[in-house]
Amino acid sequence: SSEKMKKHATDANYSMPYLMDVDNRLADACGAKTTPHVFMFDSADKLVYKGRIDNSWDTKRESLEKYLEIAIENLEQEKKIKENSTAPRECSIKRKK
Repeated sequence: SSEKMKKHATDANYSMPYLMDVDNRLADACGAKTTPHVFMFDSADKLVYKGRIDNSWDTKRESLEKYLEIAIENLEQEKKIKENSTAPRECSIKRKK
């Protein structure tokens, strides 16, 4: 529920805005499949990265790969984002009908 999500955001001290995509318009427009499913845009509103935050979900991983963090650093340094798309993982988005 939105009440539980708001409480979780407060308890976790989230400082970013929290979007309620009531009619799934943004999720559908971006093709979002999971939560989280990251879509990062540059200052010209060009999609420069989409996918997962990291590989923390993979219990067989040899090391933690911070895909989003690397993409953000590359964007800040005006470098090409080599891995600009990763397959989303985690929980599927449940859309209201």
